[in-house]
Amino acid sequence: SVLKELFSMDVGEVTFLDKGSIKDDYFCVTIDPESSDFFFDIYVINRRVDGSYEDHNVDRVDDWDTLSFYWQPALAVEVTLNGMPLDVRVVSYTEDYIVFTSPVRVNGEDCFLRFCWTDDEKSPEGGYYELLGIWNGVDHVSGLTGRFLSVPERGDEVQALSLQSSEVKGSIVIEDDVAISDIPMEAGEYECCFVAIDLYGREYPSGVCRYSVDAAGNVTVKGTE
Repeated sequence: SVLKELFSMDVGEVTFLDKGSIKDDYFCVTIDPESSDFFFDIYVINRRVDGSYEDHNVDRVDDWDTLSFYWQPALAVEVTLNGMPLDVRVVSYTEDYIVFTSPVRVNGEDCFLRFCWTDDEKSPEGGYYELLGIWNGVDHVSGLTGRFLSVPERGDEVQALSLQSSEVKGSIVIEDDVAISDIPMEAGEYECCFVAIDLYGREYPSGVCRYSVDAAGNVTVKGTE
């Protein structure tokens, strides 16, 4: 059948010319042009080495002509809900906005908090976050959360969950308006990597960049491996 023939095809893979190097305190990678026909997109995983924080983001510098991509650890921030850090990953994005999802537990029910960052040149921060609501249900094809439940309300207990283990990382009770905001990275040891995605949804991690943040918020890039 046609489907059987498609799934039996020998499809190419995405490879890196530069799997990770440091240039002017930027962590950078370059996709091999030979695999450009299969390359679709790329994002960054940034995490604290002790596992207490992780985010997936697309806040990178692109050079699509050379298929080179750059990320600056010094610009990393933690995303919070009323001051509680959240593990986050990107759902979708355009040039003007990024939609994120974060695993949470609301009043004992596991679900996802969805919010959006919108670029706005008139804003002092260059943009703003907007809470979209609480969602549940996962589309096993796309991996996206799909069923709208509600919005967090006063008196709700919201627990932040780990992207990797679903363990509880923090807990708050909503006492006032709900706010999504950035805070400086907590002091500690960090690692980050790029993940390339091909046209079939397969993922290819780059090398790892390690950096540290001190108590004053200063970032030291240590190198790649």
